[in-house]
Amino acid sequence: LRDGEATSAAILAAIDDWLIAGTKPGDRVLFFYSGHGAYTRDDDGDEADGLDETLAPADVRYGPGGGLDPAFMIRDDALGRRLAELRGRDVMVIVDSCHSGTVTRALLSTGGWGRAMVRSALAPGSRRVMTRSVFDAMRSAPAFVEGKRPNVMAWSAVAASELSHADLRFARDEDVRGVFTGAFARGLLERAADADGNGRITVAELHAFVRAEAARYCREQVCRTAMTPTLEAPVAALARDLLAWGARRARADGPSEPATKAKPPPAPTDLLPASHDNGAVRITLLDEARKARSRFRLGEELKIRVTSDRPGWLIVLDVRDDGSVTQLFPSLCTFSARNIRARAPLTLPTPRYGCTFTATKPGRGQILAIVTEDNVPLDALLARHRDLAVEKAEEGRAYLAAIAARLMAVWTAAPRNRPARWSLALAPYEITP
Repeated sequence: LRDGEATSAAILAAIDDWLIAGTKPGDRVLFFYSGHGAYTRDDDGDEADGLDETLAPADVRYGPGGGLDPAFMIRDDALGRRLAELRGRDVMVIVDSCHSGTVTRALLSTGGWGRAMVRSALAPGSRRVMTRSVFDAMRSAPAFVEGKRPNVMAWSAVAASELSHADLRFARDEDVRGVFTGAFARGLLERAADADGNGRITVAELHAFVRAEAARYCREQVCRTAMTPTLEAPVAALARDLLAWGARRARADGPSEPATKAKPPPAPTDLLPASHDNGAVRITLLDEARKARSRFRLGEELKIRVTSDRPGWLIVLDVRDDGSVTQLFPSLCTFSARNIRARAPLTLPTPRYGCTFTATKPGRGQILAIVTEDNVPLDALLARHRDLAVEKAEEGRAYLAAIAARLMAVWTAAPRNRPARWSLALAPYEITP
């Protein structure tokens, strides 16, 4: 449905007739919307901020009091109820709109941090002005579609209080796209999101790419607010290869797909994207004589030196090529805090650490150091892995995905919403007999 065809009634009918009635369990379902977004007064009391986020289709109109008429908007609740009817389908939702008006596609006034927007967006006749507490509650609201269902992966162009922008670099082009839509497409079609070059583009990699592209656009162009693309999805979905999701599947009544080349096994950077290896964190492996090495023999001890250009909180992981994961820091060997100071090398283990790192199994792997500039809430998760136990491949991927999910969350502790700030470094090694 394009342009004037995309009315509220037509969109809902297409969902009901095409996506719900026209599919069966096991099918893949895609809902993509690019256009106006707004919000209106919550009508069922399920929103902490008292506001329902809405899509504002082509036939949206103003009511007698000057506000947008909710009868011609699609509430997040209405879309959520329809998603519940898609049980057993593999569902992806992509919404490129803001939830409080737009800039280049603006329907609502966008003064200050939202005063005028609520005056025009609430029910007809309303003259209520947004309070700071309401705005702060809206900042913490989830994306337009909450990813609480195990079969739903929901992408949104911006965080709840931000404005989605059309790409002004193509303002004279008939095919103007939203910044988010353009980045999403380039990331997949041009393989630009494959930061580690291993032939797969995971959900985590694409998420990192669209966030970086949105930030770059706002550095180069005039953005009324930041853009923080968000993802609501089950943690297990973060490692999914989106190139495989989008490929045509073999059908019983048609030709099979051509054979594709075998891809290498998943890498840690499929979940913790290599795009965050920006040089801000450096890691060196040392032998007992403090000499830098990448190859060790069985029984040798190694030390890990980490340096960060910015202060933050440190995590050190050992990821083997067989997919197993061991958390080296923090661990039961030390009760020291995770803080790392800027440009102050930290070497593990120290004489007071209480443990040594000894090469005990031949093979290859990588030591990962993650430094979060923001105090991302990871302590409870890390505490469950302090025992230096080796998590086998499946459990290891699940653990990396759980870390990634927390790093991908929108950071709301700053004055304005933004991505959490973190960097990583990798040091490959080999253990020989």
